[in-house]
Amino acid sequence: MDKLLGLETGERDALQEGISADSADEESALATLVATGSPVLDETADLLGVGLSNLIHLFNPSRIVIGGWAGLMLGPRYLDRIRAATAGSTLAPPYESTDITLGRLGPDAVALGAATLVIERLLSEDRRSLLA
Repeated sequence: MDKLLGLETGERDALQEGISADSADEESALATLVATGSPVLDETADLLGVGLSNLIHLFNPSRIVIGGWAGLMLGPRYLDRIRAATAGSTLAPPYESTDITLGRLGPDAVALGAATLVIERLLSEDRRSLLA
């Protein structure tokens, strides 16, 4: 039994049947939902705002950057709604000191950042220590 969903294995498999893990399909499906203004995305934006509110209350960040291919696809249309949902769920002082913005480095920002860390280490450390 699937503990998270409360389903028997066969039921869970039936729900997942036909679901593809191809990111190109996911991107085109999300693009279609964004273009049609799906109510699912309205609810998603509201729930994301509540989640960001929790992060603000826990960590009090000065900036939250929404990125990745999905975030950047949703952002232009839903950023104001995400901010409004966050504001509605957050105490005023921490919300007012937090900037919620879209990433500007594109959908591959995480991969570029990881590659930069490796290159920085390679260039800054004694190369012999990398072989140890």
